[in-house]
Amino acid sequence: MTPNAVADGGIEIHAAYDEPHAVTTQLVRAVAAIDGVSPSELDSLYDSVDPESVSKLLSHAGEHDCRLSIEFTYEGYTIAVSDSGRIHVRDGALPTERSGESSRE
Repeated sequence: MTPNAVADGGIEIHAAYDEPHAVTTQLVRAVAAIDGVSPSELDSLYDSVDPESVSKLLSHAGEHDCRLSIEFTYEGYTIAVSDSGRIHVRDGALPTERSGESSRE
């Protein structure tokens, strides 16, 4: 897994996974690699998103040939995960969080 700089100033990581549940493990490893720490030093992913729900949504999209993109914040990064196996990591919070609004209303 090699991080690549992209035009919007973020970092994109292309992750290939056979099982949708593997994407959550890979995104934690990716953030740890970007930060130069061990994955065990990061906060639990459950503090940001339910990994099982992400896996179920990705599985459902794959079974029904649907397009899917999920976006959330984790460890100060905005993470976008798509059904195509892409993980995009950007610095900063989601736009609604920057303006002081809650994204969980």
